Amino acid sequence: MKNKNLLIFNEERRKLKLLPLLPLSHRLTTHLRLESFAAHLLPFRWLLPTADCHSYHPLAFAAVCSLGAHCCWSLGAVTFFLFSLWLPMESDNLAYMELAIHQAKLAMESLEVPVGCVFIKDGNVIASGRNRTTETRNATRHAEMEAIDILLEKWQRDGLSKAEVAKNFSQCVLYVTCEPCIMCAAALSFLGIKEVYYGCANEKFGGCGSILALHSSSSESFISDKVPQRKGFKSTGGLMALEAVSLFRSFYEQGNPNAPKPHRAPVEKKVEW
Repeated sequence: MKNKNLLIFNEERRKLKLLPLLPLSHRLTTHLRLESFAAHLLPFRWLLPTADCHSYHPLAFAAVCSLGAHCCWSLGAVTFFLFSLWLPMESDNLAYMELAIHQAKLAMESLEVPVGCVFIKDGNVIASGRNRTTETRNATRHAEMEAIDILLEKWQRDGLSKAEVAKNFSQCVLYVTCEPCIMCAAALSFLGIKEVYYGCANEKFGGCGSILALHSSSSESFISDKVPQRKGFKSTGGLMALEAVSLFRSFYEQGNPNAPKPHRAPVEKKVEW
């Protein structure tokens, strides 16, 4: 079918060169047949100066149809090429999130809420963290804060300046199993993180869109120069979300032995008749 259409189109295009020499009836027939063939390639109409199909010049239609046919026949190759570029990136994202999931499993084995993360720079894991709030008796020791402190201590030992530390964070990508809370999202914003990928949403305390969108805006201009200013960062959720939710479900189904015990017995309500 493709070869047949190509032969017809080439024949009509050849006739266009002789169009001024043909009788008026033949010219009209040739013009209409060419427009009928080109109607199959109307997605390329935006290349022409007008949206009125019947006002196109035959030569303009010839150019558009030729380009359209070439693009349509090359669509398979282009799609394959783009897919080949996307696939390694997606597989890398999954591999990094797998490492974060592993950290979350370590947290659950330590009877901590199962959240884990890894920091990636130049394709390498440079730090990892997991929840340690119960172990440290410190409610701020979330997975992200643990990994951030590891990096700060390392770069301080290496003698990096504040500017160099800021540059390093601007080249880091964070993979974390649960959306960063407001505290962690604010810290990441102040540090100037480049990008964050997270698993499931944090519908109670999320700072990347669920409650606040700290990733999408920067500090107001009236903040003093002495105070670090927040920077926006790219945030993408839903990466291995089912696995992250499954860890939470398993943790809470087995019961949290570190959960606070109620201080008083539940009050039974009496129903009066």
